[in-house]
Amino acid sequence: MGLLKKGAKVSVYSTTDSGWSKISYKKKKAYVATKYLKFEDPYKWSPGIKALID
Repeated sequence: MGLLKKGAKVSVYSTTDSGWSKISYKKKKAYVATKYLKFEDPYKWSPGIKALID
């Protein structure tokens, strides 16, 4: 387990229906609860995201 500071930038690879996202941070992969992520441009990170937030 680890801890990310607020404002840390991560790459998101996928999300699950149970509310988790697979991320990469400093070349390490991990999972984080999606509710804690803020996307710079939520319409660009994943093709289906627009349908989820409309």
